[in-house]
Amino acid sequence: MANPPTSHEHPAADAFNATLPDDPGPLTPEQRAGVNKEELKKELERQRERLTRENPK
Repeated sequence: MANPPTSHEHPAADAFNATLPDDPGPLTPEQRAGVNKEELKKELERQRERLTRENPK
C-alpha cells in the first residue's frame, strides 16, 4: 500500500492521518475470515446434537 500523502501534497492529509487509529497489526486468520472460534464450537455442538437425535445408533 502506498504511503499516505504528506501535508505538502495535500493540506488536510496530516490532520486526517492524525485521526486514524493506531495500526493493530496483522489480523489472525480467524479475524480475516470473520470467524469466531467460540461461535464455531457452539454451532458444531448444535449440529452434533441434531445429527445424534436424527440418527440414533
